[in-house]
Amino acid sequence: MTTPGKVLVIQREMTKTYIAQDPTTISLIPTVKTHTDSGSQVEEDGPVRAPQTFKLISIEFTPQGTNPRITVDGVERIIGFYLLGEWSAIVEPGDHWVGDDGRRYTVIAMMDGHGYETKAAVEAHG
Repeated sequence: MTTPGKVLVIQREMTKTYIAQDPTTISLIPTVKTHTDSGSQVEEDGPVRAPQTFKLISIEFTPQGTNPRITVDGVERIIGFYLLGEWSAIVEPGDHWVGDDGRRYTVIAMMDGHGYETKAAVEAHG
């Protein structure tokens, strides 16, 4: 669903302001899948994307004690964070980075950004 006209401009500005209150600058590393001669698939790091500013929103400790879950490629994954960027941010499933805390963060799915934000579901390990 896309937000219409002036409302879209206002929502984009509000998203930018929200991110600016607690920004995290990240250089995402895409995951590139290639097929081998034997027919298997290998995942390798692609070229690092230019730095982008996001808000990393932790949802690891929900009041109910359970985290949202999503099924990706037949595997149930636990969403620990949302990565929120401006509407023009470049993010894809498989993108990853290592945070200042030493944890590896991986984008597991894209959420609906409604035309005014980019929102990704993220899991962390380590």
